[in-house]
Amino acid sequence: MGGRRKYPATDRPVFVDRFGRRRKLVLAVWTLTGVMLVGWLAVIGIGAGLLVPA
Repeated sequence: MGGRRKYPATDRPVFVDRFGRRRKLVLAVWTLTGVMLVGWLAVIGIGAGLLVPA
């Protein structure tokens, strides 16, 4: 915890900005891929469910 005091106050926003943006980007990419995968699985599942009885 005390290690943060070594950095000047001006460096802190840049540090937070870099990692904050990267984390948000990664989270956005993962959520998008997750939603797309779930959507495709739902479409395939519904399609299979409709085709199998007929």
